[in-house]
Amino acid sequence: MTGKHVCKPENAPQVGQVKNLIVLGDKIKNKKPEEGGQPFRIVSVAPDPTYSDAYKNVAFHLVIEPANGAQSTPATQQRAAVGNGGGMSKDDYWTRKEERDIEASQRMNRSHAQDMAIQYWTLLASGGGITPESCKDTKKLRDMIDWFQRDSWRTAGQESEEVF
Repeated sequence: MTGKHVCKPENAPQVGQVKNLIVLGDKIKNKKPEEGGQPFRIVSVAPDPTYSDAYKNVAFHLVIEPANGAQSTPATQQRAAVGNGGGMSKDDYWTRKEERDIEASQRMNRSHAQDMAIQYWTLLASGGGITPESCKDTKKLRDMIDWFQRDSWRTAGQESEEVF
């Protein structure tokens, strides 16, 4: 099998070396066995002087053969492409990161609204604006949290609704 392998210069493959790899099309990647990597013996290494990237990686054209009679199977390749982000393009990574950031932003917004509602509730209770009995009403507290959350979403210049 042949393909292009990209790595840091200090991790350059050596002829005769056995490494856990996965073959994805014309690409050869390092993979741990639990991620689908299988042992391959490196038969030939040829540097690719035309390759460079922003991470100072270098490329090599490799010829490899299964070590110890191992065979690369489509199921193993598929497992490697899914496990721990293996086979994920940089665009996929950034799309998933953006989705996670949106979810985290919503959680932070809700947490902030909860904190503001509790602070406001405490201020009212300490100033005599509400009775200790009414502090036990969780529905009123949730309504206040919801109000602070909606208020944080409104844009500048919009009027805030009155709920208290």
